[in-house]
This record gives sequence, C-alpha cells and structure tokens, in this order.
Amino acid sequence: MLIWELDLDKGGINKAMQRRSSLLKNEEYDTELLTLDYKDNYDKINDKLHEEHFLARETNIINVNDYYRDKESTEFISQQEKNFYEVEVEYNEPGFFVEKHKKYTRYYKNGLYVKFKRWRKNGSLSHIHYFNEQRVLTHRIEFHRTGYKSREIYYSHITEHPVQELYFTRDGFCYLSKWYNAQTGKQEKVCLFSKKENTVKTFKNNKQFHIYWLTEMCTKETLTPIMICDGPGSAKKMGELQDDLVYKIFTIHTNHLAKPHTFGSKIKKNHETIFKYAEMKYPIVVLTNRQKADIVNEFGEHLNVHVIPHYVDQVQKEYTKKQNIVSMLARLHKEKQIEHAIKAFSYVVAEIPEAELHIYGNGEEKEALNDYIKELALQNHVFLRGYTNDANRVFGESIVSILTSKYEAFSFAIIESLINKTSVISYDVNYGPKDIITDGNDGYLIPQGDIEQLANRIIHLLKNPKIAEEMGIQGYQKVKENYSEGIHLQKWNALFEKILAVEK
Repeated sequence: MLIWELDLDKGGINKAMQRRSSLLKNEEYDTELLTLDYKDNYDKINDKLHEEHFLARETNIINVNDYYRDKESTEFISQQEKNFYEVEVEYNEPGFFVEKHKKYTRYYKNGLYVKFKRWRKNGSLSHIHYFNEQRVLTHRIEFHRTGYKSREIYYSHITEHPVQELYFTRDGFCYLSKWYNAQTGKQEKVCLFSKKENTVKTFKNNKQFHIYWLTEMCTKETLTPIMICDGPGSAKKMGELQDDLVYKIFTIHTNHLAKPHTFGSKIKKNHETIFKYAEMKYPIVVLTNRQKADIVNEFGEHLNVHVIPHYVDQVQKEYTKKQNIVSMLARLHKEKQIEHAIKAFSYVVAEIPEAELHIYGNGEEKEALNDYIKELALQNHVFLRGYTNDANRVFGESIVSILTSKYEAFSFAIIESLINKTSVISYDVNYGPKDIITDGNDGYLIPQGDIEQLANRIIHLLKNPKIAEEMGIQGYQKVKENYSEGIHLQKWNALFEKILAVEK
C-alpha cells in the first residue's frame, strides 16, 4: 500500500490503510506500507502502531529513504560519528560566547553570530544552523535521535533556497543527495550512491527516484504483488510501473470534485492522474455508491470502479453517556468548517448552559479556532482536546456527535459514532453522510452551512436524550449490518480475485 507519508496523528486515510493492512494480514496476505517522504522517526512510528495494535505484528512501514540508508549502513553508529555527535551535543564549546536558552543556544565568535543549536525534549541534539557574516543561513546539520548525523542541507547565500541535501548512514556514508536550483527552488537532480556496489545512479527528480525504488520493491517479490495507491500524489509514480511487475489499484479517499464539490464540478487537479489511469481500465476503489455513480455518469460505464466502504470493529465496551456532551472528531482544517460547530454552540449554550462541545483533532486551524472560542466567550463550553486514538470512548460518552465538513468521501467518524450508539448531526454534503445516515432515524442531515438548524438539532437531542438514545441504537444496527469487517474483507477479496482472473 503506497502513500506519501504515515504518522501517529494523521486522519482517515492513514487509519484506513492501517486497518486494511491488519485485516488482510489476518487473511494471510503479506502486507507492507510504503512511504515516500523523509522522516527520521519511522522506526518509532512503526513500533508505536504495533504497540497500540493498529498494525499487525509482521506488517511494517517501509520508507524509501530508510530502505536505502539501511541497505548501505552498518548496524551500529561508527566511532567517528559518535565522536562528532558527542562534541556537538554539548551546550558549551571552547572559543565561543554562548547565549543559552532552555531548548536552544546561540554561539558567537568575535561578536559574529556563527551558529545555532536546538535540542529535543529528551536532551538529544536535533540540528545545528551555521550563518555567514550577513547572518544568512548557509548550512544545516540534522541529527538522528540515536546520535549520528542524518542529513545536511546547504543553502544559497543569495536566495537562501536549499541547493543541496545530503543523507547519511549510521557510519557517515552519504547514500543520497538531491540538487536544487538556487533561484527557483526546483529540483534538478537526485543521486543514489552504493558503497557496496561502488556505483552512483542519477535521476532527474524524486518522481524518477521513487519509481526506481518501487520497481526494486516489486522485482524482489517472488509472486507479482498487488499495489494499492492510497494518495493521489503517488498515483503517477505507481501508474508508470511496468504492468508485468505489479497489479495496480487506485483508491479515492476524498471528494474528487473541486468547488462546489457536486456533480458537474471540475475534477480536482491532484486527482486528474487517477482518472487518466481509470480510462486505461485499472481498477479504482471509492467509498460510496453515490461517488461511483457520479464518476460513471461523467466518464462512462466502461470504467473499472468498485465501492469498498470503511468498516468498524464491533465495540467491546459500552460507555455511560455523559449528559449534555457533544463530540466532534475532525482534522482542524478549513475544509472541516469547525467554526460552524463553534458558532452553533453559542446558540446551544443560550438554551442549555451546561452543554459542552469536545473537539478532537490536530491541524493548522488550532490557533484560529482557539481565538474564535474566546471571541464568542465559549471557553467554558467548547474545548479543543487534541488528537485521540480512543474514538470509542469519545463517542461512547457523548449524547450526539456532529460533522460540518464542506465535503467528505465517507466520514469514518460517522460510523465510529453510530457503532457506539451515538446519533450524528451532519451537513448533507458529498459524499458519505447521506449514504450512511437516514434523516430522522439515526441522525439528522441538514443543509450545508445552516448553522441555526445545526444548533436547533443539537438542542433538540440534548433536551430529549431518550430520542437521541433510540436514534443511536438504530444507527448501531445499521453499521453492524452494513459496515462490518467481514463485508469489507469480502469486497477486497472479490477485487483481488477479479484482477488475478483477468491476468489468467
């Protein structure tokens, strides 16, 4: 399964991949998650996901940079790298005037600002910046938390754009370098070095480099692998792999349409590649029948489109509902329109002063949302709780949950809420809410942007917890029957069998 990046506090796509990989692993498929970004902590992410049982024990994240680092690296950090790190990790250095702060330090020599160091919370050295006489950043050294130089970046003294990045193994060997144009910042070259083979392979850009790696990953398999692309940005890279190396499946995890995100809108630019490959009859997986219908209506019946919605596990523990608690799980992003939920709650608390809205998630809008909460004087009623891995507890203790997105492709949060017998009030947007919620039965669908109606529905269910309870039970039954692990697995197996049958 291929995506740009994975992390611990990412949203629905990451969760879907992790759950799918574990489910398929239980069916005795060998599963791996392939990532293309650069992080120096994928080993920690991998361990944490195993520890919390989000990944099956034998399923691992394999990152392109880590793959080549480990391929060229010794198991242990070399003495030379240890010595360099042990000098640099110290706060005080002979010959410098030192300006100390809690997490960082500035260094001066003869009055000139020469370099800057930052440490992590655990005391390990994170990075060093070096400056010239104009205080322009010229060079950055990054350190792996285990104590060796992992990357160096050199900058143009004119534009301050990166011009070269060097990536290192534990024993100080540069296994990868990337060149950039100093004026435009555009990538110009990627060089992959092999100490063992005494070779250098060059590529025009990351795309070519990543295709080379994916080809290597496929070639080393005894059986032809199936690759599922879970991010539109990686679609072209998977698409250009030779067909005799891999079976390709493209997935769409979001609304593929640009504003206003309804049928007739333009295709989002980052999804155009997927539909190019769809025209070539490669299978595409979407999450709802409505999205499939819109795609078929636009592109024709000849497309190879499959609907495989998300699933939820049967909840093992039933939580006690807390009076007047409303919850929301969403990335703190503009497309989620969380400010609508906050505004609606200003009307709710006027009617029900004890009401509380608990919002779980991380994102770029956190500061703006905090400011908006203060502006509406809702600090005692609306709380940003941060990211949580315990959605069952959050929804299980709530009377109702809400969703105010501009668009969705399914909304995992809806079925997570309903499986915990908590009804959902959602904007009626493409795609997902209408496919899952039956208005007035297990939740409410309201027009996009109708904040007053959103508030009225919340007030109604908080004042009538018995109705909320009955709606939650209806939703629980629906999710149990339609969004189970067994149905999800059955649909993936059917698609795999179809792909292999065509090949035969």
